[in-house]
Amino acid sequence: MRRLVRSLVAAALLAAPLGLGAGAVRAADTSGADESWLRNDAVVTLFYGTYRYDRSYGVPSADPYGLRIGTRITPTLTLEASFQRAPGGDLTDRGSTLFSGPSIASNTGPLSVRSESLQARLLIEPRQHGRRFSPYMVTGFGRLRFYSDPALQEGQRGSLSQGTVIFGAGLRQFLTRYVALRFEYTGESSFEQIQINQQATFGVAFELNHREPPDSDRDGVIDFSDRCAGTPPGALVDASGCPYDLDNDGVPEGLDLCPRTPAGWKVDASGCPTDEDGDKVVDALDTCPGTIPGSTVDAHGCPSDEDGDGIPDGLDRCPGTVHGAQVDALGTETPGCTHDPDGDGVPAGLDKCPRTPAGAVVDASGCPIDSDGDGVYDGLDACPGSIPGLLHDKDGCPRVRLDRDGPQILENVVFLKGVELYPGADAWAGLAAEALLYWSDLRIEIDVYTDAGPAAAQRSLARKRAEAIKAIFVARGVAADRIDAVGKGAVDFIAADDTPEEKAKNNRVVLRRISGDLSVHPVAAPVQSPAPIEPSPN
Repeated sequence: MRRLVRSLVAAALLAAPLGLGAGAVRAADTSGADESWLRNDAVVTLFYGTYRYDRSYGVPSADPYGLRIGTRITPTLTLEASFQRAPGGDLTDRGSTLFSGPSIASNTGPLSVRSESLQARLLIEPRQHGRRFSPYMVTGFGRLRFYSDPALQEGQRGSLSQGTVIFGAGLRQFLTRYVALRFEYTGESSFEQIQINQQATFGVAFELNHREPPDSDRDGVIDFSDRCAGTPPGALVDASGCPYDLDNDGVPEGLDLCPRTPAGWKVDASGCPTDEDGDKVVDALDTCPGTIPGSTVDAHGCPSDEDGDGIPDGLDRCPGTVHGAQVDALGTETPGCTHDPDGDGVPAGLDKCPRTPAGAVVDASGCPIDSDGDGVYDGLDACPGSIPGLLHDKDGCPRVRLDRDGPQILENVVFLKGVELYPGADAWAGLAAEALLYWSDLRIEIDVYTDAGPAAAQRSLARKRAEAIKAIFVARGVAADRIDAVGKGAVDFIAADDTPEEKAKNNRVVLRRISGDLSVHPVAAPVQSPAPIEPSPN
């Protein structure tokens, strides 16, 4: 055993100067070489270590030695066959799984036991082979067999031969291109039962490969001598394989399109100063980084805004905006153009009444105008020029809409008996008079209907009631020649006339437009506009 250890150490010491001498010579440019050297080459490893058996075997720890022969099937995978032998030790444990029963140990006396293991292993390297220091993982399967002296009889043998699963990890440290030291720690688990053996080994590996040495980054310096692995293609490197960078911008010469960049300037992948906002001012001189693309900038990279609306020139679709006006933001179809939410023609920011109803006429400050003072804004007033002081509906018109086609029943104009009106009915009749005062060119007919009764009497009553209504109109200022009073009587019922409610419907006053121009109104005195009031959102 000692002779084997001495042989391993001697082989490593002899191989080191040979390999170092070979590695000192710089390889020629191998940028076009293939990587076939990484496959189908042989690796021979002599190893020695310590082996700790699972307690169930009852066998003391041993110092195994052996041989491994492998070949690389890919740049990161190595297939390896391993044979090892562990010298004997005394077995006296009655419970050992190597015996077929507990009494065997007493009958046989002390046994000297040794083991041999044959394994098929797969080494997995996390990066491509060719570096000085290389960790790897180990997996595989094998066969572990025990031998005893004296040999056990057939009936005395327990589990002497077992299939195993191999798992673990290792490190490979190259001394030269062809010689490496290997350190491994592995576990060996039995297929048949839960038994795990542990093993730590040290070995010397010899690379039996005389092909062109690798230059993974193709910089002309072989991997073994390359101190800067992974140099990008095209970079100029020194003898150690590290790229030159004369302007210290992080981009090697040969790839640097701007080789004289001032110190400290940020550069892109090609070595040229960056301009992240694309304003034609390099980032190192740009005092306004992040400028929106398309903006007009000054020599310092800051965007100009001549109209002061917050939208940079170059993106402002409406340059020259009046100061103070709100404008459409960036991202809209018309950035920099005045923003007019209520559509009254006065831009936001200058509009003192920003919620003006659509269609209303406004003054220069954006507030709606009500020329006739009826509470309905110009542009929305269906009856402009209303007479001050009279009642109006929501459209700005008299409450009785004589501008509508067809006859209209006067609501709430009800007679108590004869020609006597219900209290307050004259006020409702006065609303019709106000309509006649506004539509001052109209001529109308007052038709009065009654419920059932003698025809002549009801017609006479209707006539009197019509004259009473006319008198109210005349008293309110309507010319008598514009009104015809007609008593219709008990005709043209609109209800059955059986119940009081139905009779009340048939007793009605109807206005009918005869002639006249609806566009003619009296000339009203101008109304002084009140102070602007913010319209309600509703």
